[in-house]
Amino acid sequence: CAILALCSLKGGAWGGASHMLQAQLAQALTTGPLGNASSQSSPGGGALGLEDNQGGRRSTSARLRAHLFCLPRLSQRVAHLLVVVANALQLLLMIAFLSLLLARLDGHLSCGYSLIFVPLWVSDAITCVTGLSETARVLRAPSDSPKRNALINQVNRLKGCVCVAAFKALVALRLDGTWPSTPVYVLCSPYYAAAVLRLALHFCKRPLEAAPRRTACGKLLRPRPGTPFNPVHALVVLIALRIDGVFRLSWALTFLPLWAVFGVLGLVAVGVGCLALGVLLLREPYERGQRALFLLCFVILVTITTSGSLFLAALTRRLDSPTSRVTNAAIIVPLICGYGVLLGCYLTFTLLLPRLLLRDLVAAAATQQEEEEEEEEE
Repeated sequence: CAILALCSLKGGAWGGASHMLQAQLAQALTTGPLGNASSQSSPGGGALGLEDNQGGRRSTSARLRAHLFCLPRLSQRVAHLLVVVANALQLLLMIAFLSLLLARLDGHLSCGYSLIFVPLWVSDAITCVTGLSETARVLRAPSDSPKRNALINQVNRLKGCVCVAAFKALVALRLDGTWPSTPVYVLCSPYYAAAVLRLALHFCKRPLEAAPRRTACGKLLRPRPGTPFNPVHALVVLIALRIDGVFRLSWALTFLPLWAVFGVLGLVAVGVGCLALGVLLLREPYERGQRALFLLCFVILVTITTSGSLFLAALTRRLDSPTSRVTNAAIIVPLICGYGVLLGCYLTFTLLLPRLLLRDLVAAAATQQEEEEEEEEE
């Protein structure tokens, strides 16, 4: 969805926004920081001297305002840096968990599964901290801004984090032998609670003012943002019932919803790959940042599709044929590699791509300024 939206924006709103930014940068470079008044200075007295003094006062006040706004900008940069560090750390923690799990399954570690799950619980704690911070930011917003839906979204996020952490704790207790006979569908009870709370919170949201729809009875219906159900919850129930032996379908059929998802992603990857070739062959000036952004999204899509498909294929073969020679490494290593590539893409997207986009805008603005100067000389 992100890549399709990016393709549509490339020739539409994205292009208009970039041209607008280029025009604004060109105007700023042409007129100077004080506008046209900065080029009307005069050493003599009279009206022009008065305008020059007023311009000096305005420039001094502008510097004072810039110093006053320096602290909020610094706090915003620190907040952005903390978000980047938190997201990168969560990806590293997932890689650490998969590596520890592989070592535990192969017998290289003899510790309990409660220690294996520690990286995931640390990641859940980071999610809770960032969610509480975002909730506090929503509560500090002006009273006239809509808070209800934003606050419910944050509550939904915290609810999901707590329920997933509780599910991992129950799974660790069963694997460590504390509750060895507990059915898997009981271990998945946090997901049931999450589904019920999600449904209740959805109907607590304020309906959207725009795009009302009429039902077959003629009643005006205003939709609420978001969805009341999460398909992951249904998939968890399906897998839990299969593990407990409630039905005897093969694992290939049990994972059919996931196969459908990866099939769709594969088709989208093929289509986007054709677009990626066109983007590479089309050497438009001052669009290196946009090409890099498109190709980065393409790499993320291919990584998710490839690593997920390899993991699912190896896991299905191992579960349907216990005597097969599929190793634990063949199942888990694709996920480790996939998360490693996603970590590199995230760092590139966050640290390098904004500078590349800004360089394109500055170069385009400078070129536009040179063209305008040449036209004036002619």
